[in-house]
Amino acid sequence: MKEEFTYANAGVDISRVKKAHKSIANLCSDFPFLQKAISEDKNE
Repeated sequence: MKEEFTYANAGVDISRVKKAHKSIANLCSDFPFLQKAISEDKNE
């Protein structure tokens, strides 16, 4: 069984991650095709 990946496991600063996710979400709302590409990427 694969270990669940979390930012905490990777030693990442969560507040920075949240900021990044927010920027990515904003980008995606500006560019819908990015959102589509990202969700397709997650499904692989």
